Amino acid sequence: MSDVYSRLQRAEAPILEEGATTCCYAKSEKSWIADPQGIQWETFLTTGESTTYGAAPVRLNKGKPCCEPTNAA
Repeated sequence: MSDVYSRLQRAEAPILEEGATTCCYAKSEKSWIADPQGIQWETFLTTGESTTYGAAPVRLNKGKPCCEPTNAA
């Protein structure tokens, strides 16, 4: 996973470090970055399972799935 994060850093774009999360019945470490067209990309390392779908959903835009960043990169 460190290869993914080093690529994100080399992209020299703002990275939103979400850190430890629970989403979609999985426990993960997540980060987000926006590509040149503004599309948000999620990188994550799933570290385990969860018995809940997720705590508080994070959303970038209304009506989107639960696993989106709260801030635009």
